[in-house]
Amino acid sequence: MKEISINQILPIVDTSVVAILAVIIKQVGNSIIDFFIQKKSEISQKIKINEHQEEINTAREVWNIVEEKFRITENATELLTSKADEFEKVLMQRIPGLSKENLEFLRQTIAGEVNKGRDMLTKDSKAQ
Repeated sequence: MKEISINQILPIVDTSVVAILAVIIKQVGNSIIDFFIQKKSEISQKIKINEHQEEINTAREVWNIVEEKFRITENATELLTSKADEFEKVLMQRIPGLSKENLEFLRQTIAGEVNKGRDMLTKDSKAQ
């Protein structure tokens, strides 16, 4: 009698254990997949940040090259126009495929960094 009841209960227990294990494995698998998706997203963001930082560093180098080239000049209007053109030309050579918006953004970013201390100098000289 015990043998018959064990033989009848054993397949039900086996099925239940397999079902429980399948649910646990599915949950663990989903968690692992979510983890890898999140890591992929983080890595792609870091790559974009590094690419942007590299573009800014290249733009800073180009700015310094152009600044050195146009250090001494007589005509300020010609200087500003030709400096901007030269900056764009050299930057496009260094970073091919750069869009006009990105080029303008990089120029403004570097100009802002370079000129942030100059504003204080101008205010100090006007105050005296």
